[in-house]
Amino acid sequence: MSEVKSPPENKQLGLVRGRRNFYGECPTSSGVNIGGRRRSHEKLRRAASQALLWWSGSAEGLPFGGARARAKSEVGSAKQPSFKKKPDATLGEAIRWKAKWRSRRSGSK
Repeated sequence: MSEVKSPPENKQLGLVRGRRNFYGECPTSSGVNIGGRRRSHEKLRRAASQALLWWSGSAEGLPFGGARARAKSEVGSAKQPSFKKKPDATLGEAIRWKAKWRSRRSGSK
C-alpha cells in the first residue's frame, strides 16, 4: 500500500516518474513511422526472400541444410545496426523543453 502524500509531493513524484515520448511521433505507430527501423526490416525481409527464391529454383542438387545456411548468411550480412530506441524523457524534462521552445518561438517574432 502506498503512503499518503501531500499534493506537492505527489506533483514532484509525477514530474520525476512520468514519461513522455520525445521522438515527436504517435507512440502507437512509431515502429512504422521511424524510417531507419522500417528500412532495415525491409532489407532483412528482402534478403531472406532472395535467398529462398534462389533455393526454390535449384533445389535438386542442394540439400536443405545448405540452402538454410545460405539463407542465414544472406540475412546475417544484410543485418546492420539501425534504429536504437532512446528512453522517453521524464515529464519534468519535457515541460522544461517545451517552455524553452515556446519562449524562443515567441521571442523571434
